[in-house]
Amino acid sequence: TAPPAEKTPASPEKSQSETNAGAVLDSAGSDVFSDFGRRMAFGNLDRAKMLDLVLPGKIIELGCGTGNVIDLLKERFPDSELVGIDQDPDYLVQARQRHPDVTFYQRDLMRWTYVADFHGEFTTVIVSNVLHEIDVPYGREASDRLLWTAWALLQDGGVLIVRDGVKPRQGDQELAVVLKTPYVQDKFARFVNEFRQRKIRFSYVDEAQTTVRLSAYDFHDFMNKYTHEGANWEREMDEVFGQMDAEEYRGFVGKFFAVTDLKTYLASHMLPLWGRDLQVVSGEFPKSHILIRAMKVSREQPAAPADKEETAQVKGTGKMVSDTNSGAAARPSPEGEGVP
Repeated sequence: TAPPAEKTPASPEKSQSETNAGAVLDSAGSDVFSDFGRRMAFGNLDRAKMLDLVLPGKIIELGCGTGNVIDLLKERFPDSELVGIDQDPDYLVQARQRHPDVTFYQRDLMRWTYVADFHGEFTTVIVSNVLHEIDVPYGREASDRLLWTAWALLQDGGVLIVRDGVKPRQGDQELAVVLKTPYVQDKFARFVNEFRQRKIRFSYVDEAQTTVRLSAYDFHDFMNKYTHEGANWEREMDEVFGQMDAEEYRGFVGKFFAVTDLKTYLASHMLPLWGRDLQVVSGEFPKSHILIRAMKVSREQPAAPADKEETAQVKGTGKMVSDTNSGAAARPSPEGEGVP
């Protein structure tokens, strides 16, 4: 089967970025990611799914990159105060240039000593495409610390929004997939040789090596990675996009929050590209993403996860704030420069 079509209906509440992205999707030809602006538009269409879950007021994004989600938040919630956190100083320079009226801090999310300075300030915490960058390279304890940080930042009744990759529910199911274009055929050959998180087990069905059999779990990683190039491709070869299935996510987030909304879906911004390059002839496309909204309901702060490498930090002031240990951990790629 080809990936199912998904078209987001027009809505008077949509921001200009969302409207522009929808127009790009409607008019996309076969070369759907021919330029950076088009990739950005497609990505914003998917990120916009988070906006209906936001509780306006004071909103913080953990792992803000160069500010792509901030774009959408500013347009949809012009009266809300926005804060962005990222570990990479180069990303933050770009984010501040794009949004001089937004406060950005440089922080290592896994070792943020001064999180208590912001305790209970925020109505919404957003964690978009960050958990998978932390969970596999650094372990579940590091992801626990990120959720603990989100809990500490939120007001009572505040909401956490998580958007990330999701592991297929039946990951062992065997799929037969046609690799329809020379580009994706070449990328698959690279993927099976260069992916470093696990051995990819597959077999070719035909002599032309255009149809392969592999597990839904392995196909899920490939379908979400093959569009990356250069340094982003190298980063993706060390990461798993979908380290937990939906129920594992529910339990993981539920350790700190009350989960109120959870859905899995195929990313709308990738559908034209998947339709061009891939066809599942046995089985079905696994859901690519998960979107979770969870509420802070407990007044009793959970114990902080152990941090074996805590080091002293120096508080800064002003719009751009730097910690002394901020260079030690994950460097997520800025959303929009890679797909998804």
